[in-house]
Amino acid sequence: MKTVFHSRHIWRVVAAGCFLAAAVGLTAPLVAHEALALTEANLRWHAPSKSITVTFLGKQEKETAVLDLRKAAVLDTEISIQSDATTIHLLSGKAIRMSFAVGKDSKTVTSRLKFAGGDKPALLFNDKEDSALHEKWIEVLASKEPNLTIELENATIATVKFDPKSIEEMGEGVRGIAVEPASAPPDSAAEPTAHTDAAGDLLHEISPAQLRASAAAFASAVKHKCNKCLGKGKVVVKVQYATRQEGQTIKKLFRDETRTCEVCKGAGYLRASDESLYRSAAVFVRNLAEVKRDDPGTQDALSSAYKMITDVMIGDYKTWMLLTDTGKSILVLPSAVEGTSVFSKVVVKRILPKVAGKRQFIVEIDGIDKQVQVSDPVIADEIESGTALMGGLITAGKKGDAITVLERGFLIAPPINHVYWWWYGPRPRR
Repeated sequence: MKTVFHSRHIWRVVAAGCFLAAAVGLTAPLVAHEALALTEANLRWHAPSKSITVTFLGKQEKETAVLDLRKAAVLDTEISIQSDATTIHLLSGKAIRMSFAVGKDSKTVTSRLKFAGGDKPALLFNDKEDSALHEKWIEVLASKEPNLTIELENATIATVKFDPKSIEEMGEGVRGIAVEPASAPPDSAAEPTAHTDAAGDLLHEISPAQLRASAAAFASAVKHKCNKCLGKGKVVVKVQYATRQEGQTIKKLFRDETRTCEVCKGAGYLRASDESLYRSAAVFVRNLAEVKRDDPGTQDALSSAYKMITDVMIGDYKTWMLLTDTGKSILVLPSAVEGTSVFSKVVVKRILPKVAGKRQFIVEIDGIDKQVQVSDPVIADEIESGTALMGGLITAGKKGDAITVLERGFLIAPPINHVYWWWYGPRPRR
């Protein structure tokens, strides 16, 4: 079967190239995620396997962005932080806290932190050491606390870039990341190891709690309560309506007035940007791919994930269009990039025999003459044909035909109310 590359899809191809460069980060060398600690806070950061940067998945509201770094990995390296935060805090456990003023007026500023150890220990902020913090840095180096925590106060956006030369010098002993060879075929009979190149963006094996957290983070990014009006859509403000003279003093008189919230425009809820949403969806599907399947709590976490996919990815029209249009744009590209997270409405064509106990499906992308092999889905309905939503990581494209392999994601076809017409096809005419 040949891929039919219709002209109406050209704009999607162009858009996909630009979108992926920002949202997925596929071209830089593998370094950044190796410095990150395995903590729940890091689920709010996108760490592509082939990038030297990590990006905060913000919600367009000021908050404290928290990033946990492995101390052993970042010693004697330098990082740059591009953010609109007002203050950067560096913490070691609960006892040690060091703060650096950054900027004002929500301006994006780039700052540098260098973590020097060895014979000349020093913590440099923008190439300068604060002598008042020197003793604290010595305490950090002597501490048995394994992580360093960076808090970016009053941030809406943040990107942390690691020094690739420094991290390359860490050696495999520090990295400790086990991966399968990139050449390993996706349908090999060998049992998969804990980490594969297809899921290279993942830091470690994922716990059920982490999967729940990433599902909840995506749902919250789609719709979360406005902090300004607390979901009411209205705010009470004090407005001056008159003045009164009292002797030599003129006193201003105020009254309370209810007005439409300027932040959410009266909706009471906010939605993250499309770029942030897709990154958050990518984090979720990568966590799904690496969840510990033998953990007693995994089944409940998968049930929660299934509900989120149904309620949010399918049930919200704007989210549905974002995920499926972007997924279609990726899949229509001449070559599929390994490790890319992709979502698409599909038609299940047939079920293949299991390979090493792993389920295999052949599906066709809705509206495109292209087939995909869904391999070893973590969540999959018992479906032999019909419409489904597919999500997962691109493992490889089979040379010589139009089949792309999508591994360890989901393929679901829940009962959908006809109110959600986008599941069934074009919008019905009134």
